[in-house]
Amino acid sequence: MSDIEGLGDFFVYVFFVYPVTGYLLKPGRFRKATGLGLAIAFLIAVASVKTGLEFQEKGPNYYSLLGVDRYSSEGDIKKAYKSRALELHPDKNPSPEAADMFDKVRTAFDVLSNVDDRESWERFGPERIQGRAVVEDSQVFFEMLIFHAAWALLAFVLTLGRSNGEARGAVYVGQLGLFLVETYLTLQKGAELPFWMPGFVAKYEVVQVMPEAQAGAGAWPEPGPQRCARTHLLHSSSSWESRR
Repeated sequence: MSDIEGLGDFFVYVFFVYPVTGYLLKPGRFRKATGLGLAIAFLIAVASVKTGLEFQEKGPNYYSLLGVDRYSSEGDIKKAYKSRALELHPDKNPSPEAADMFDKVRTAFDVLSNVDDRESWERFGPERIQGRAVVEDSQVFFEMLIFHAAWALLAFVLTLGRSNGEARGAVYVGQLGLFLVETYLTLQKGAELPFWMPGFVAKYEVVQVMPEAQAGAGAWPEPGPQRCARTHLLHSSSSWESRR
């Protein structure tokens, strides 16, 4: 995320999210339960919009490129690839974007047809595959721990005062939940997403979008250019490998 985008998020939080939630939670304006419910609904709506925009910006993942999902078998993936390859082959498709899409579909097939690469991509995203970054699970866990500890400290600073005690507790509970979910999806091999989540969504996308949705909900502004500690570690490792 660029500095300009980060500044934009900050202004949205300061001049839109914070005033609206403050209005809804102001004592005497609504009943306490009603005001809290409205504020939560508002934050969920903001987070949903931001999350949708983030997914749109990232573009289709390997599942979407092939038209398969995380439940697809090796045979399903091969069948889908043959169909997409015939459709996008530059010799048969006059579209100027056909060659680029053909290469992307080929890359998606190469990854999803390899059991180890597919598992690695599901857990860590394309950075792990493209850069062939060698990162131990212990390193990833340590980075995640530092990331969430920093957020916990920031949450404490932003909720100083007796009147913010309940808010601080809610933030800590949410932060702990995010940490546990991220740890499970990232480090537990074979971890599964809930059945109600769309089949084309990969585990790494859920992990990446959690802090983005949290920031989008106005919990606090996003911290710098790398919002996901694990992504930062993979980028750093990939860069180091490329310089060797």
